[in-house]
Formats: sequence, C-alpha cells, structure tokens
Amino acid sequence: MDDTKVPEPLRQAVHQLVSEAVMNCQEVLRYTEPDIARDWKRMTMIRATDACDTIDTASMLIASYCQRTGMDMDTLASHLQTASSAARLLARGTRTGTKSPECSAHRVLPEGDRQRSAR
Repeated sequence: MDDTKVPEPLRQAVHQLVSEAVMNCQEVLRYTEPDIARDWKRMTMIRATDACDTIDTASMLIASYCQRTGMDMDTLASHLQTASSAARLLARGTRTGTKSPECSAHRVLPEGDRQRSAR
C-alpha cells in the first residue's frame, strides 16, 4: 500500500470539485421540494448532470495523477471499476434498447491515447 500523502495542489483541487458537486446535488434536492413546481424536471436533470460531470472531472484528475506517477494501468482500471461500469452500461442498454447516459468516470484511455497524453 502506498503511504504517500495527497499532494496539496491535488487535494485542494479535489476538495473544490467535490464541494461543487455537492452543491449541485443539493440543488437537485431543492428542485424536488413541493414549493418548486415550475421547471423541476429540467433543473433536476441539469444539476444532476452537472454533479456527474464534476465528479467525473475529480476522478479523472486523480487517475491522471496516479498514471503520471507510475501506477500500473491494470491497477488504475481496477480502482476506476471499469469492468463493473461497462457491465452496468451494457445491462442498461440491454434492458431499454438504448444507451443510458452515465458518468465517464470509469473510462480509461485506450493504449494509443495513453501514450499521446503522456507526452
């Protein structure tokens, strides 16, 4: 197990992103309150998507740091839960016959993209 501490700039960035995602989730809850009947469908989906995108950014930032500091790609894929994410996505598409929107937090770059991003 790696005992190194999170670098301060990364820690600050992750805290900022997670705080932003939490605020978006709180707005989702707010738009489901009975006194906010107007526009609730649109706003709950917008804020939920915003939260998903922000958490995606946080996970990819952490993954990028791990990749650049030498984490094995199989370990990285395991931590990002790429296999279970792909299975969930396939199961959703199979049930509905369509692709479901999902955070890209569980995607890992293909080998060619990994080499280009390391430059």
